[in-house]
Amino acid sequence: MKINPSWLQDMPLQTLLSLLCCEGKAWVVGGAVRNTLMGLPVEDVDIATTLLPERVIRLVTSACMKAVPTGFDHGTVTVIVGSRHFEVTTLRQDVKTDGRHACVEFTDDLTKDAQRRDFTINALYLSKEGELIDLISGVKHCQERKIRFIGVPEKRIQEDYLRILRFFRFSAVYGGGVLDPGGLRACASLKDELSRLAPERIANELKKILSAGADSLSVLGVMRELGILEKLLAEDITLDVLTRLHVVIDVNDLRHESREMLLLAALADDIGRVENISSRLRLSKKDTSLLRDTLVASNAVLSGITSSMSGEISESSSQATQATMQEAISKAASHANDMSGETQLTESNDKNGLEAFLSDRGKMRLLKYRFTANAAENGLLLAAAKKKYYQDLRSCLSWMSSSVAPDFPLRGSDLLALGFCPGPMVGMALEEAEKYWVSTDFQATKSDILQHISYNLVRHEE
Repeated sequence: MKINPSWLQDMPLQTLLSLLCCEGKAWVVGGAVRNTLMGLPVEDVDIATTLLPERVIRLVTSACMKAVPTGFDHGTVTVIVGSRHFEVTTLRQDVKTDGRHACVEFTDDLTKDAQRRDFTINALYLSKEGELIDLISGVKHCQERKIRFIGVPEKRIQEDYLRILRFFRFSAVYGGGVLDPGGLRACASLKDELSRLAPERIANELKKILSAGADSLSVLGVMRELGILEKLLAEDITLDVLTRLHVVIDVNDLRHESREMLLLAALADDIGRVENISSRLRLSKKDTSLLRDTLVASNAVLSGITSSMSGEISESSSQATQATMQEAISKAASHANDMSGETQLTESNDKNGLEAFLSDRGKMRLLKYRFTANAAENGLLLAAAKKKYYQDLRSCLSWMSSSVAPDFPLRGSDLLALGFCPGPMVGMALEEAEKYWVSTDFQATKSDILQHISYNLVRHEE
């Protein structure tokens, strides 16, 4: 069978394949071939070759290409041709595996290389002339959108237990959410072995499953029923909010955007679970902060951001990324004490409150002031999901992304210049000044705020 995708004629790729074929054999392998047959976009192009990694390095460097031994012991060299990166891996077979790592042996046998791969749709090879080599029914399964382990599913999984999660992800992305019964039974029987995997590898796969579109819901539902989600997160997770969030995402045409932490926040659906989930998945500080902020921002939207703030505002930043601010916002979102006398929203099916919030630019500005741009937008979307608000939010999101967050104009040094003595009173005065500034819809100038403070000081002294 011969195919001729446009990407195969790419000059850097043809140059590299021709170079490797001067002394051995080489093929494009895996995802690029699979996606082409399924009519999906091709991003990364990987290459399999009969040449040993040290020979690949010598060959490409002699042709003025850059070689990086990214996985030398396992036969992988990243070759850089111009601005393009290609992973070139020597044909191999597994000699020994422990469910996490594999000891490999290089080979020139294409069949042995194919048999060590996970799914039939990934064991497809394409020559530089467009000749397609299918040794294990990969073409048929691409056409039928079927995800099948190569050989005995249990054996494939025991080579790397991450393949349990890859089975669910590939079923969501490429299989329309349909799960092969044989593969599913194998995953269910070996799910306890997931505890042997590094949390970072689990987190990476879980993020990809969450980002796999609407078909991820049916897959996640099965994972929940099998107890796999609880095993990964140590939490009894429901999919109600996540299901609604997918509707919100579709209504607002946001499938093209990466919002992993928003999806994970919908899965967690409780700020009290953040620390545990972050620890279980070893999320980065940045991801943990965005996960927490998304949930807090959502709660703030649902309460109308009508709460008083506490905690000192530092001279370096007035954003809610500070620990004291986060604690204050969490408390505010929970208690929803109105700092401006506006009506609170309630967790009801009535959507008028959310509509009123969205049309109130003052509250929208306050949301943007208290949170980072990502957390504010995520909070809006998550709140819409919780309220079952399936209306177009794109104009609000556009305003959020294009508008500039208000910048609190006062600093501690301004108060010291006004005559304040260094100490707790400076923080308390800054807090009061911020409340006044927010109450003016961020319109008060630095001079206005200082005048307000001076006036209050005089009244206090009287």
